[in-house]
Amino acid sequence: MMLAQEYGYTNTVMMLAQGYGYTNTVMKLDQGYGYTNTVMMLDQEYGYTNTVMMLDQRYGYTNTMMLDQGYGYTNTVMKLDQGYGYTNTVMMLDQGYGYTNTVMKLDQRYGYTNTVMMLDQEYGYTNTVMKLSQGYVYTNTVMKLAQGFGYTNTVMMLDQEYGYTNTVMMLDQEYGYTYTMMLAQGFGYTNTVMKLDQEYGYTNTVMMLDQEYGYTYTMMLAQGFGYTNTVMKLDQGVIKVFDHDKRQVENLK
Repeated sequence: MMLAQEYGYTNTVMMLAQGYGYTNTVMKLDQGYGYTNTVMMLDQEYGYTNTVMMLDQRYGYTNTMMLDQGYGYTNTVMKLDQGYGYTNTVMMLDQGYGYTNTVMKLDQRYGYTNTVMMLDQEYGYTNTVMKLSQGYVYTNTVMKLAQGFGYTNTVMMLDQEYGYTNTVMMLDQEYGYTYTMMLAQGFGYTNTVMKLDQEYGYTNTVMMLDQEYGYTYTMMLAQGFGYTNTVMKLDQGVIKVFDHDKRQVENLK
């Protein structure tokens, strides 16, 4: 302390380092000044990047996150970002905290939408969703993504990564079929049915629609496909058309 007043902190540390070695010097300074003040002083002399590198060599990254005690998580990440870049920072944080906690902490600072967008740039959407799913489970992940991107865009993105069949199956498992039909809001009812048709086959699609909406509502298909084609397709499945003069139809049980 007296030496610091006389020679200045930089020269004092250099001299002490010659006598004790850097590790022991910092350990001794820690006892005198406390970790927070020591890091702050080192920061002034060496710059944050070099300080972290030196601390990393001595404590290892997990223990280096004792920086959190001095700066708090937000400031630590901001400073690390300047030294290492966001990608490396997140990867290192992952090693210390695990992906779930990292995202949760980043969430507090950036908000979920921005966090996902940034992670998306680093990892790609597929890996981001997969990793988020491990931390939040798929249902909550999709719900949160929907808040940031909107349901339509979320499904479109999932569609690109997983393919429509897997997307619908996953959504079905989480939300149930009726809720999945919210897809109709994003894609339009006609296109939704066409896609379902490609995946499940028309008969199964109609059966599912029947179970959810009832036969009358299913006949709204006619608006999308035209009545003739609808009847032909329905005829191939479980629905039978009869008495064409009166255009009466019934669902044969």
